[in-house]
Amino acid sequence: MESNVHVIRGIFQSKAYIQKVSEQEQVLIKPILLKTSLLVGMSLLLSTLLGLAGYHTEEISKLVNQTSMKEIEALQFYHVLGLGLKGLILPILYVLLSSSLSYLFMREIKWGVLVHIHLLFVWFLLLNQAIELGLFYFFGIPSISSPLSLGIVGQILLDHPLFIHILSHINLVYLGGVLYITLLLKSVTSRKKLEIGLIVVGIHLLLAIIAAGISVINIDSLLGL
Repeated sequence: MESNVHVIRGIFQSKAYIQKVSEQEQVLIKPILLKTSLLVGMSLLLSTLLGLAGYHTEEISKLVNQTSMKEIEALQFYHVLGLGLKGLILPILYVLLSSSLSYLFMREIKWGVLVHIHLLFVWFLLLNQAIELGLFYFFGIPSISSPLSLGIVGQILLDHPLFIHILSHINLVYLGGVLYITLLLKSVTSRKKLEIGLIVVGIHLLLAIIAAGISVINIDSLLGL
């Protein structure tokens, strides 16, 4: 029960919570596992709902007149399963990569503290995912065309799918999360905000490029069905 209270407190009193964690001689593993389990569960749920709503099934739909309904249903099942696995794995990969990269540049902060901070950023990723679900389910708008991102601008100005997907990952929610963790990091280090901000922006730009590359690879694999 006490651990659950700490999880909730970490969300709504994040700055004070992170400062308290940074002052501990040893960062406790149990709160990290509780937070991770909660966030991964929510990510799995949202990703599965996106799959059930028909998200990114355009190429499968093109095969309706070319193959049997049984095969179409199998493809749809594996598509939903793939999105579910993506929702299961990506939050963990994000926290591990972002925390490790941050530790390379800010060794004065304990790695466990960085994990706590980046777990809080996952809430922004989940909010963005929920917005994606709402835009697609109610309006048929995919994430690449979200009015909250630069994806639309990318589609107008650029032809290369990689750059378009990179811009689609840059949205108001993502930028808000970057600012949020910059302020949290500032509360546990004496570095200047500008220096911290450049580190955070650089790391998340790299992660956005990686995510965009994965999206392009997925699209290419779908085209090969």
